[in-house]
Amino acid sequence: MPELINYATKFYGKSEHARVKFYSSGLFTAFLGIGQILGPMYGTIVTQLLNFRSAQDIFAIAAAIYVIVYYFVADGHEAFQSTFFGEEIDADKK
Repeated sequence: MPELINYATKFYGKSEHARVKFYSSGLFTAFLGIGQILGPMYGTIVTQLLNFRSAQDIFAIAAAIYVIVYYFVADGHEAFQSTFFGEEIDADKK
């Protein structure tokens, strides 16, 4: 979530930092709940249409594609640096 907050802060400025944090937290929580509802439903439908092994292969490929796209498109390398090396992500560097 720090990436979301830093990205949004570029558009709203430092004076709106608390507001950006509240909205970012709300979006994150809302989509977490939606995922918890839709994920099992989607998994059940795909598993019934295909077999379990094929459904898991599809999910694994989708997750791998997401990771690759996130890394190259959404500055995922900065998130990895922050996580593994403890470097702070700074929105003003860009």
